[in-house]
Amino acid sequence: MPKVINGIDAGGLSTSVAYIEVFDTSCSAAVLAPTILVTAAHCVAESDDLPAASPASIEIFAPGVDVSVSEPTTVSVTRIIYDSNRYAAGKEGWDVAFLVLNQPIGTTPIDRIATQEEASAITANKSDLTFVGYGQVNPAGTSLSQDSSPKPLTSKARTYYWSYDLGAGAVDVAINGISGPCYGDSGGPWMYESGDELLLVGVESLGQGRPCDKTWKESFEEVPVIAGVKALVNQAYAAAGVAQPAVPTTCIKVQGEKQYCAQGRSWIYNYCWSGSRATLQKLDSSGWTDVVTRKAPRGYGCKGKYPYGLTFAAFSDSAALQRYRLVVPKQNGVERITYDPFVIARK
Repeated sequence: MPKVINGIDAGGLSTSVAYIEVFDTSCSAAVLAPTILVTAAHCVAESDDLPAASPASIEIFAPGVDVSVSEPTTVSVTRIIYDSNRYAAGKEGWDVAFLVLNQPIGTTPIDRIATQEEASAITANKSDLTFVGYGQVNPAGTSLSQDSSPKPLTSKARTYYWSYDLGAGAVDVAINGISGPCYGDSGGPWMYESGDELLLVGVESLGQGRPCDKTWKESFEEVPVIAGVKALVNQAYAAAGVAQPAVPTTCIKVQGEKQYCAQGRSWIYNYCWSGSRATLQKLDSSGWTDVVTRKAPRGYGCKGKYPYGLTFAAFSDSAALQRYRLVVPKQNGVERITYDPFVIARK
């Protein structure tokens, strides 16, 4: 069976992506809402070999269909929204574009865009992201390299530890050389499942690393975080005339410190310790139970007598109050066991 470079059938995630044709090229596009698609800006913006697309030049296939036996829909693009500096000389824009449609194109499993705080938590935990796209199914340079998948296919990639900081930026995903996106996958969604929500973190930008291109030297590729271009998001929803999905607020309160709240379902707690190991524990009906033990690199954001930076992050899948603590065991440089209780509340 054809595969997006050793991917698998997308199953229930197939309607998260649509196949689009622009001039003589094709791209994938994440279905953010029935009347909003998100794709890579380079699919529609002016480049070295293609002019900028007009709304009328874009043909859209229904999400998840087999394009080998399907025709483009009658749905048309009414507006293209992207960073106008994307290809401006001496400037660097963000490879994300929104396509506003004149009528609904279909339902999508995507619930909302991941917040910047959620993108940070995902990378802090080195979590897996799921990709879906319509791109090439064989590595570049082979006799079959122009064959694209007629159906959306999926693969996974693990995020690099703490590869995303708040602000417009990208999540780095590992390229394992076996499975991943290729040409034609540009604009396809990178998603993360949190509880009962499917979050759109970003869209494929390069689509040319390993295993697509065996000559690619980097071991990762960058996925632009959509929440980092909030102004474009707001423009897209306003142009489509639909309300943005509600986003919960998660607050963390550490004893002796002020409460900190962030948009989304994630929380992040980091601190500098004299020891390099600590265990996160959660209070439940059976008492304090271990969640994860983490080792930290020396000097990561820490100075002076506390050289180790320990970061814990999680998603608050329950609206009920949750209580955690950190346990620092006896180790070199640690005189005693340390407890630091805190609570998580979602609003």
